[in-house]
Amino acid sequence: MIICLTVLIFLVISILWGVDLSRVGATRAVLNHFWYFSLLWMLFYPIRALLISENLIDLQIPRAWDDSQLFYSSLVAFLFWLISYAGYISARVASLTSGKEPIGREIERSQWVLAVLVFLSWVFIMNNLVTNGEFTAFVGNEQNEARTGSGPMFLFSELYMYAFVSYLGVSLSQNQWKKRLKGTHYILIAMVFITSTLLMVGLASRRILAQLLLAMVVVYLVKKGRGGWLAILAVLSTILLAPFFQIFRYINFDAILKGDINFWNIFDIVAPRFFLTNVSSSFEGIDHLGAFLEKANWIDIVVGVDAGSAWIFNAFLSLVPRALWINKPEIYGSVAEQFFLYPWMYVDGAATTTFPVSYITDFIFGFGILFGLAMAFFLGRLLKVLHMYFWQRQSHPVLFGMSLFIFLNVFNVLRAGTGMLQVTLMFLITACFVFGFANVKSAVTSLVKDVFGFQSLKNTVYKPLADSGGVR
Repeated sequence: MIICLTVLIFLVISILWGVDLSRVGATRAVLNHFWYFSLLWMLFYPIRALLISENLIDLQIPRAWDDSQLFYSSLVAFLFWLISYAGYISARVASLTSGKEPIGREIERSQWVLAVLVFLSWVFIMNNLVTNGEFTAFVGNEQNEARTGSGPMFLFSELYMYAFVSYLGVSLSQNQWKKRLKGTHYILIAMVFITSTLLMVGLASRRILAQLLLAMVVVYLVKKGRGGWLAILAVLSTILLAPFFQIFRYINFDAILKGDINFWNIFDIVAPRFFLTNVSSSFEGIDHLGAFLEKANWIDIVVGVDAGSAWIFNAFLSLVPRALWINKPEIYGSVAEQFFLYPWMYVDGAATTTFPVSYITDFIFGFGILFGLAMAFFLGRLLKVLHMYFWQRQSHPVLFGMSLFIFLNVFNVLRAGTGMLQVTLMFLITACFVFGFANVKSAVTSLVKDVFGFQSLKNTVYKPLADSGGVR
């Protein structure tokens, strides 16, 4: 039953993707926000349901699942995907009006902002990951405990990547970029790569380095305008390389340097079950949806659980430091959703593992399934609009930067739902220092109006900082 449903869903999505492929070619069909979302969606829901049903993987939250539970949860998930597809095909974006090409000022400004934030990330590394001259990574729940009350410091570990995306937005929005490439450009790229590698190990996060590598490949492909096979390889690598990043992020570098561990022996643990488990462990979706449908009563499903309280925290309240909000709760946002599903994890205090419950569960959690389906519809429209910005980038680099940022974080859209609002807000704040507040405000306004169908982009023109009156 699960096998048949998974095959049917795969065929439907493949045929619909093939229609786009025949229209726009491989590169644009692969580097498409909605179809990348759909590929990862398959892993979060029907494919993971199949792996669980066939007992091919180990579960982070061990429990026995009935095939009927997985089947009906997969049907609900497919309904959400179909609604998102309806939103995707309904969105229309007019061609961008040509504007004055941004030169010089944005290049230098974006480089300075990136350099400063890379420096701050090293302040974080030296303060939080280096002890007595030795590099020490967080283990288990240590990072969650360290973040409590120290959120501003941990932001330093993230801001440089937001600035890097804006930097790429500037680079791809102007034809004179190649003429202006200097040694500073390559030094910054090297520093971002080194920083990302250290943070991936120190914070035990596979996505940090994976996002950087994907960004570089995407930039190359968008510049060239072609490269279908490389685009396919890049997108699939974000999935298939997960087990190897899993190994790499837990490497004990000190032991390797001292000769206590043979570097090549760390790959001995790569076996089929390990490989499948580590690929699938990043895509926990059907489990949480099944757990929600099992636990929630009809009122929870129809009108929601918390009237959007978790969403408000996910969007911005979680960014308020505890130094300013002394009574800030410890269980809020995505953690509150996890607490609702798995309260036994908190019996002895904070859970040793925290995770978002995936976008469908999050969408239903606020105001029920009908409101959640409406959100899924506009999510499909959002992904379509962002895809159009991706390939019509010349007149508004902020829009391209926003589009690239979301493409790199499609995984987090699926995994966190409204939890993506927080990191998006931080990206936009960082972008203000590069492009100026006026340009970022204009881009966000255009995005909102396009997603909801209020206007086309034909009147959206980028104003270089010299003329915009933006933040100097």
